[in-house]
Amino acid sequence: MEYRIVEILSKGKLNSRYLVKDTAGLFFSIKKPNGTFRIGECFSTETSLDSVNQKWIDSYNKGHYPRKAMMEHLTWYKENVLLDLKKGTYGKSGNKIYSHIFDDPYKNLITDKGYDCQLSETMTSLGKPFREDFRHLNSSQAFAVNFFTPLIHERKLCYLDPCFGNPLVQDCCFEFVLDKAEKTQFDFYSNDIVRGCQCSVEVKYSEKSFGATKSDEKHVQKREEEYKQYMTILSINEVSDSPFYDYYQVWRNLLYTVKNKGQHICFLFPKFRGDLKQTIECIIGKCKEEYRPFFHIIYADDVVNSIIESNSPMRPFYEEFKKKYLDIDVIQ
Repeated sequence: MEYRIVEILSKGKLNSRYLVKDTAGLFFSIKKPNGTFRIGECFSTETSLDSVNQKWIDSYNKGHYPRKAMMEHLTWYKENVLLDLKKGTYGKSGNKIYSHIFDDPYKNLITDKGYDCQLSETMTSLGKPFREDFRHLNSSQAFAVNFFTPLIHERKLCYLDPCFGNPLVQDCCFEFVLDKAEKTQFDFYSNDIVRGCQCSVEVKYSEKSFGATKSDEKHVQKREEEYKQYMTILSINEVSDSPFYDYYQVWRNLLYTVKNKGQHICFLFPKFRGDLKQTIECIIGKCKEEYRPFFHIIYADDVVNSIIESNSPMRPFYEEFKKKYLDIDVIQ
């Protein structure tokens, strides 16, 4: 029987315990064996396995966040595929050094696959919104730039969803703010200027969750003045403080389909981020039925695989994109 580490239940030199999944899909608990296992590592053992607390299994299935496996893969990609062993610095003083950070943000672009000029133009267009953490391999902004740039150039945004409309008449941009006063910013925006169909996209890659905020005086006032009127229209029932502020970013995004009538709101992330999917579906479930067709979960994997299978000119680029961002050994 083969087992795989799916989660570290407790940490410590003497009391680490692992949640293990076997090839039959059954869960067990195992105390720290000789040496240290990593999440995702496979092994065969005669070491006794313990029955596992059902709460641990439920917690894992409810929202597994595979950050460690992601970071290990990205570091491997940087060192073994790009052959870049130079570590990048982080922090105001630059005294923190990490393997998954590039010394140059342009190294985080997928190059030599046919779209170097277009990617460079995208970086120039970002200007001020260009983020410091773009140098990080797990940067969602870098993920978005790499993901969307060839699709924009080839006018193939329809690979994402039919709601993106006619690819010949689209106006696109990154880091889009529709309401300058309210300031909600979407990672990507597309407007079919003939049909008047607008799509705003929130991109997530390695973030643990969607942005929460505090229910302090400033945000309470903003809820009353900016959001309450739209929440009354959008939600089935009144949303109490905790669900609103805990999922502040999601609600602000969804409200735009009311504020800007008919606007589609899309959430794009890898398929292995099932934890994010559960969050979005839970919030959408609190919205009125008439608005739900305007909300979309788009898996990056599905788009990339469709491009690869279609033998499109974009295929070499997205094969590399898949290798970099999506081919991560994560237990589902």
